[in-house]
Amino acid sequence: MRKSLARILSIGSAIGAVLILAATSAAAAATTWTVSPGGSFTGPLSSGATFVIQDGVTGTTVTCASSALAGTFTAGSAPSGALGTITPVAPGTCTGPGSSTCAVATNASSADPWVVGAAAYNASTGITNGDLTSASNGTGIAITLTGPGCTVVVGGTTTVRGYLIFDYQNSNGLLATPRSTYRPTTRVLSSTCSSWLVGDGMRVYTTPVYPPAPITGGFAVSPRQTITGP
Repeated sequence: MRKSLARILSIGSAIGAVLILAATSAAAAATTWTVSPGGSFTGPLSSGATFVIQDGVTGTTVTCASSALAGTFTAGSAPSGALGTITPVAPGTCTGPGSSTCAVATNASSADPWVVGAAAYNASTGITNGDLTSASNGTGIAITLTGPGCTVVVGGTTTVRGYLIFDYQNSNGLLATPRSTYRPTTRVLSSTCSSWLVGDGMRVYTTPVYPPAPITGGFAVSPRQTITGP
């Protein structure tokens, strides 16, 4: 009887181990992302597209017409969803209120890159959704706007990390930052400009405005990447 019981317990333990292993493997498979071909990339704005930074409360807007970004995608599988990094973001020529010239700079650099972090993949549209945020900076992304006689700093805090939402479309290699409603995770941190108010949530997006799908404008990633996920 004891031998039979011991055998039953032994078999049960073996089955349990197999089930745990299978579950672990399934969980790993469910979170695996793939990127091809990977490597260094550039991403100038596509023809007719713009990069917009807007105070979500006052509506004050800075529009950049020749922005570009660059970085590296990690080829192959990315179990964590960290698909790559963006090192420089060059906003280019930007125009503020009253057609004033505005200098725009970000904290994306080789020393503190923005991570391209995938969150969801839609197989029917070939669109990957995720976040862009600083890899090592505890407050996340930061954008500085310098206009005639005043400066605005936009970003996150140690309590609420700053990030941007992105959507990437396989079919044409366009990476867009969608226009959303009030986004408190990226806000005005400091301002000496009367039309940008400290604490206001931001809208940071590309045009043509997305969604809805398909994405028709944004940063044109070259070489074009194919990204798939769970």
